[in-house]
Amino acid sequence: MDWLPEYLKNNLQGGDSLLVIPPFFNSEFIGIGPYLLQALARQQGKRVDILQFDLLLARTLGVETYREIQNSAPYQMIGERLFAHYAYAMPPLGHTVAAMANQEQAITPGTRGLVYTKEPCGFTTQDYYALEAQCYALMQELEKAMDGLVQQYPVVGVSLSFANQINPSVAFLNLVEKVHPEGIRILGGSYLTEEKAPGLLSLLPTLHHLFVGESERSFLNFLRASDRSGFETLIPPAGTLPLEAMPLPDYEAYAQQVMAILGEDFFREQVRALWYESNRGCWWADKSKCTFCGIAEGGFRHKPMDRVLEDLRWLQGRFPDKYVFFTDLIINEGFAGKLLAALPDTEALPPLGMQLKVFRELHEVAELRAIQARVILPGIESFSTRLLKRMRKGTTGKQNLYFLRNAQSMGIQTQYALIWGFPGDTREEYDYLRWLIPKISHIRPPREFEAAQLLRDAPMYQEAGTLGITNLAYWKVYDMVYPEWADKASLANYFVGDFPSEIYQAPELLQELEALVVQWRNHHRQSCLHMQSIGNGQYLIEDRRMVHGYEMRHHLVQEPRAQHIMTPTRMAACTEDHAWALEQALGVVLDDWYVPLVLAQSDLLLMLDQSATEVPIQQETAFDTMNS
Repeated sequence: MDWLPEYLKNNLQGGDSLLVIPPFFNSEFIGIGPYLLQALARQQGKRVDILQFDLLLARTLGVETYREIQNSAPYQMIGERLFAHYAYAMPPLGHTVAAMANQEQAITPGTRGLVYTKEPCGFTTQDYYALEAQCYALMQELEKAMDGLVQQYPVVGVSLSFANQINPSVAFLNLVEKVHPEGIRILGGSYLTEEKAPGLLSLLPTLHHLFVGESERSFLNFLRASDRSGFETLIPPAGTLPLEAMPLPDYEAYAQQVMAILGEDFFREQVRALWYESNRGCWWADKSKCTFCGIAEGGFRHKPMDRVLEDLRWLQGRFPDKYVFFTDLIINEGFAGKLLAALPDTEALPPLGMQLKVFRELHEVAELRAIQARVILPGIESFSTRLLKRMRKGTTGKQNLYFLRNAQSMGIQTQYALIWGFPGDTREEYDYLRWLIPKISHIRPPREFEAAQLLRDAPMYQEAGTLGITNLAYWKVYDMVYPEWADKASLANYFVGDFPSEIYQAPELLQELEALVVQWRNHHRQSCLHMQSIGNGQYLIEDRRMVHGYEMRHHLVQEPRAQHIMTPTRMAACTEDHAWALEQALGVVLDDWYVPLVLAQSDLLLMLDQSATEVPIQQETAFDTMNS
């Protein structure tokens, strides 16, 4: 680690506060919170420096190894285990190391522990011990290298964003206490809520202050104070700042940090997107929070559209080769149409990514494409309307499937999950996937097929009694990664409970569905169901899907039939053309609607789908590249 002292000396020049981003934050994304606080402090004449502890570890372990740990299943608690020894003098990797590869042992005995279908990380036990030794050695090197540098900051804080960052955060704050005992140590970040505070304070009994909730204003008040003795240990929000009054996070400082630690090639090639915040909260949660949603943030508000457009222009001008991915929990209602209305016809936006609620209409998806949305995370979760109602999703199976068909035709990449295991669910709410998946093997498959998790801030935990969930208990792995004296009931984010669920009683069906999803993923690229015009009002459908054993089939249809089979239609209004399409599996029946499955290039789809309305849309399409 010969590079570490020189890097720290060049980047820790002293200031009013040092904020640290701990592992295992995503190595390819900016930590919006700390860099926003840095920009806000600068407006107040204060200097805040950022130390990317996460990237220092990525360089130490190797980026690919870091990434594999970062993306590992939560029950493995790899990040927490790697820092348990330094943080609490626990045995290296904590207790019951074998549970890292055994989810039933890590979660709870019995079927409720079987929630993850993907394999754990491919490291051996010997590998984990070697990785732990590297982490411990890094902490020792940081102790030596930071002594004499960290003393230049009267306030040192760690930004905690996710549950897998607790032990690395404790480890770093303990390091600071060793080398800079007279300094003020603080902890904050989006993960912190008042309910979790006792658990975190049990791990950090000498911590000076813990900021909970939205903390821009409270942090600035703290930073400006000449006498901080009057601040309580637990610092609640001091009100909120208007989003439009906040500056952009210091993206320039972030880029410099990434290039200094991981190199210019990494920033150019691996940092493909810059995160951007246009709103906070979730407007759907304000109406009806999804039962499995573990996000604590509430009170939806958003930036005005002219400010969003100004920010996007700046980001595109400064980083023209990057996507802009909205960190918003859910994009604002009508966002695409409003942005188009504010955008001059000749202006192009940077490619965008966002999380959103499923749109019901084709023209809304066309608007997404018109604003350069290229990657989206829609809240799909199921194609069963009954199950979606249990989740409080506010969508239907028909809407979800129609949306995926439209997005793929528009060249928009979707990333979504299918979730199972809800109180009161029935076998029927999953059994339909046995006939549906083979027919939609040409639609982009889900990234995950996993059980709903009982998360602390989710209604399935907060409203457990109402939902019929009893015997709540935190995952057993918390006893393995935290010391005996820790308040684990407050620390825990993952729980198990008992509730009636037919899918949990049907392991053979789960295995069959998992096998179908795996086949869907493995053979998606060889599947197709695509319509194209061949002139004179005739259209050719190419069909190669799981339902036909991936054998290529062709159908030639005239324009009236093409219009019928490409348009969602109530079953009561269906024609002979729809009946023919159902026989050929070119559409399916969901919620008493005929739902079209055939893809087409965007302009053809808008012409044939009779539910479409005229909207601005670029003529060139990414269809061929996105669906190859």
